[in-house]
Amino acid sequence: LTCSETLGEAIYNYGDTELRSKDTCMVLAQIVYNKCDVYKKAALCMCKSGQLNRVMAYIHETKKFILDDYLFLLSKCPSTELIQCLTHDWNGNPAVLSTGIAILWLISNDPKEVGFHLLKEVYDSGQGALEQVILHDIYCTLDDWQEIADACKTHNHNALADNIFTVLTSQEGGTVIMITADDDNDGARLTEHVLL
Repeated sequence: LTCSETLGEAIYNYGDTELRSKDTCMVLAQIVYNKCDVYKKAALCMCKSGQLNRVMAYIHETKKFILDDYLFLLSKCPSTELIQCLTHDWNGNPAVLSTGIAILWLISNDPKEVGFHLLKEVYDSGQGALEQVILHDIYCTLDDWQEIADACKTHNHNALADNIFTVLTSQEGGTVIMITADDDNDGARLTEHVLL
């Protein structure tokens, strides 16, 4: 057989449906993808086999991965473990994916809850952890973080949204204007955050 991306996909798809053959198929598909220089799909085979340390070594050795490749991996294998590997330092190398970009992408796509879970893990990891992530993320802008906060509000993750708004408005020139209105139906109060 001649190695091709099509052959790799056939082997991968078979292994993805026939669980008894999954490990063997993932290894074979990875070999085919490597020979064809389809790096992101070779990495996906490793992810599907649970070999996250190998994935990270592969990413750093090949030096061929770009943002779209990381997002491809997240879309095909949205596990918390993979997200943590991509968004944290690895063997002295800086993280390959911004935490903010990962969260924004996850909550903008399915499965949204994985993104909210990641955000909650950051928040729960210690006092000031969320603020550090927001302020030191050079790829995710303050506008992106506002979009994340808005999505949190929309999906009833109000504590996360409020904490993000607090960090954003603590920056120079940031202000929160609280607007309240009575809801005739149940007396609930609507709170809207506006950044100036």
